[in-house]
Amino acid sequence: GANSIPSPAAPSSLASKSKILERCEYVFDQLLPQADEELSNHLHNSAKVAPSLFLMRWIRLLFAREMHVVEVLRLWDMIFADSYLHWTATEEMSLPLVNYMAVSMILQVRGTLMSGDNTACLQRLMRYPPVDHVEPLVGRALRLRDGEKALRPRIVSEADGGADSSVREVIEKKKAVEASENEPIQSSATDATRDRPAGEPLQRQPQMDPLRGDHSSLSSLFGTV
Repeated sequence: GANSIPSPAAPSSLASKSKILERCEYVFDQLLPQADEELSNHLHNSAKVAPSLFLMRWIRLLFAREMHVVEVLRLWDMIFADSYLHWTATEEMSLPLVNYMAVSMILQVRGTLMSGDNTACLQRLMRYPPVDHVEPLVGRALRLRDGEKALRPRIVSEADGGADSSVREVIEKKKAVEASENEPIQSSATDATRDRPAGEPLQRQPQMDPLRGDHSSLSSLFGTV
């Protein structure tokens, strides 16, 4: 009637959810059951694990706190390379490999999770075991998404003179740059100092940050996915 004024519609639970929470639930409630129904049932019904407690950190930080910085750099390179190669205009979520990487990491600790209660499962997922090589985890993530046509990342070890040693070399160079910036400037009898007008301070030449300078040099440390 004329006197009935419709009340404002309450926001739906879906609309009020953050995108990151939606993503956590997508990984835990849709992708994980497809990959391992038994493990999914255990985590959902027996252990009653809330996915946001661990997946929120995994996805927000792109697994940066779950493994060594060397493995994180290599993982990020593969995640961004995959996003560039497989991006489509209809893709609802950015960096789609992240979702399958999360599932792969859950499957990696399946044994501990299947025998654990809520506390044990959360401890394992929030204190992830050391990752020596990220490639097997990425390889499983690609197989979960792409099936038999999935590419297989190659494990490169320091003994091969490959990515591990190269990344560490970049990190050591960065440390050296930071250390040199903290050292006092020492004047020397060079042409620059001789030609400098009296009283003019010696200018420090800008140093290049090896992790921020030439992006092609960083990409060359990693193989293609």
